[in-house]
Amino acid sequence: MPITVVHTKAELRAEIARLLGEHAARRGGGDSLGLVDPLAPRASLGLVDPLAPRASLGLVPTMGALHHGHRLLAEAAVAENDV
Repeated sequence: MPITVVHTKAELRAEIARLLGEHAARRGGGDSLGLVDPLAPRASLGLVDPLAPRASLGLVPTMGALHHGHRLLAEAAVAENDV
């Protein structure tokens, strides 16, 4: 899975929604997100069973210039998560 860099909250929301949709499609299930904010707690919106298995999302927040340590963290996030 490629590493994606986003710069704004809107880009982050769009990328998370896209990745979760792709993950649901790979699993053969539909995506229940619809037009809901993907950063909102899904269980609190009544969209999912809180005990149901879900995709894990790897996120590496950064401040300032990207460096080798960020790359290592991003690669670890890709290896350890579904999305």
